[in-house]
Amino acid sequence: MNWRHVWLVFCREVRDQFRDRRTLFMMVVLPLLLYPLLGMSLFQIRQFVQEKAIRVLVVGIEHLEGVEPPLVESGQFAPGLFEDPERARLVELVDARQVAGFDGGLSWTQKREQAKLAVQAGLYEAALYIPPDFADRLTAVRQAMKAQMEQNQRSAASSEAEARPLGTDAPSVPSALGANSAGALSGPAAAGPQTAVPSPEIFYSTATERSQLAFARLAELVERWREAIAARNLEASGVPVQAARPFDLQKADVAEQTAFRGAAVWAKILPVMLLLWALTGA
Repeated sequence: MNWRHVWLVFCREVRDQFRDRRTLFMMVVLPLLLYPLLGMSLFQIRQFVQEKAIRVLVVGIEHLEGVEPPLVESGQFAPGLFEDPERARLVELVDARQVAGFDGGLSWTQKREQAKLAVQAGLYEAALYIPPDFADRLTAVRQAMKAQMEQNQRSAASSEAEARPLGTDAPSVPSALGANSAGALSGPAAAGPQTAVPSPEIFYSTATERSQLAFARLAELVERWREAIAARNLEASGVPVQAARPFDLQKADVAEQTAFRGAAVWAKILPVMLLLWALTGA
């Protein structure tokens, strides 16, 4: 076998291949497009099918002592705050007091910044910061609402007694309560800004999908907790909860009862497959 002839045949075949633009596209361009798209598709499918627990760093958990209803029970988020208590396992709580770098020598402002840096570094998917005096301010607001309610009831009873003709019956308790519900709800505003409850903060990163997922779960959890606290405040003020929340929204996922639950996954894959088929001439 003459190696010179082999080399000449090889060079001619290579020249022929480089003259064919379709072959060049299949050899060079298509792999650069195909492999990243396949990788992202598989990652999306894995994220869609498999649910993993997210880690949430909570800074200032000691400021929740005495708050009813509780946000944390037995070192984890209260299962009653989830729409499905079984999903409580998907949100893992990490107490900042047990994490190095959040020792008592730091101020709360520094701990807040440390929590932001921890999320930016990817150590946690999200962080929840509870500001100081949260429980004390919440208690002060409830006391102010209760005092305002009692004052409104006394004022209403006094006005009714002065305006009522002699010999008529006193108004019933429910009617008096309904007449003063609006005044009771204005209690925190009348108490002044010094009793305003400081707002908790959620830190997350839009650079990662897991952090965005953590924010969605944590925001829903905190919103349910806020609604539960509002209901407890109304109850403490003597105002029926139905006055602020007359109805509940019922949700039903009809995909659970059909065979098309995975349609959303295929809707993401098929356009990519059609694009690849068009590029390859299939």
